[in-house]
Amino acid sequence: MSRNLSTTQKPVRKAVSPLLGKLMAAEAELNPLLLKPYVALDALYRGKGSSGVVTMLGQHLILKTAVTQLQSQRLESVAVV
Repeated sequence: MSRNLSTTQKPVRKAVSPLLGKLMAAEAELNPLLLKPYVALDALYRGKGSSGVVTMLGQHLILKTAVTQLQSQRLESVAVV
């Protein structure tokens, strides 16, 4: 039995949004710690964000900033010695 496939098919939504795909492609290797923020950004991009998503992104940014500052302080202390 053959199926009747019409030439006008419903557009298929990609599983990965363009934003998430570009973010993941920009990483040299996929970091599992960045998966949650990437998914949160994707949810916001798709219009499915919530206050919990925004809170999680804010927490991630605060942690990332603190880690970056700590690393720069360590580099400065090594350069001084």
